[in-house]
Amino acid sequence: MIVLPACSPSGPSLPSCVNDFDVLVETIGCPASFDGSESQLPACRPSDGYNQMVWSCDVIYLHTGLGTIEGDCYYDDATHALVGVRRYATTFAFCDGGSLTESAGRQPRTCPQAPDIDQRCPPTDAP
Repeated sequence: MIVLPACSPSGPSLPSCVNDFDVLVETIGCPASFDGSESQLPACRPSDGYNQMVWSCDVIYLHTGLGTIEGDCYYDDATHALVGVRRYATTFAFCDGGSLTESAGRQPRTCPQAPDIDQRCPPTDAP
């Protein structure tokens, strides 16, 4: 699992690439809308366990783990509509091996370091 600074103003200086919005949304599984509340967190997917985290900043920022590839969904804070998406990996998995990340749409500018919500999804084999 890689850990990147959450919405840091300076951000990680990693090579990034842009991909098709709809392709990334489908790959990550971003809901079409999200209001930032715990009651609207997507259901946990089968996995080896991960955290779902939410930040409220210039967008509503929903982070979900996908194993070695993780994803972020960004929502308009007024309409709650999906406006951006990003996924990243521990290896240069995107853009023909040239990037750790790929994104589409609106990206956050700044966010607090600590999430507003941090919920652990249990491993698939957990009781």
